[in-house]
Amino acid sequence: VRITARERSELPLAPMNDVLADDRLGRSVILQQLPSCATARVLRPVSGERVLDMCAAPGGKTTHLAQLMGNAGAGLVACDRSMAKARRIEAL
Repeated sequence: VRITARERSELPLAPMNDVLADDRLGRSVILQQLPSCATARVLRPVSGERVLDMCAAPGGKTTHLAQLMGNAGAGLVACDRSMAKARRIEAL
């Protein structure tokens, strides 16, 4: 499937490979699948709450939760059964 335009919009979509290849972005962009976005939005965490993400890798949901919580994600605990994957999340 190749999607090149948005419904009800005259603006074309930029191919994501081209967007991600832009050196100006560096490591500041993380692609996220819809279930990860929806999970964080439905949970709606706020600063001061405690959240346990037990399936944290590859880190999209975890970083989204931290952003929504503010204060650098204080109160957010992220773990995964794979130590290698957990290390990649730490690097974010």
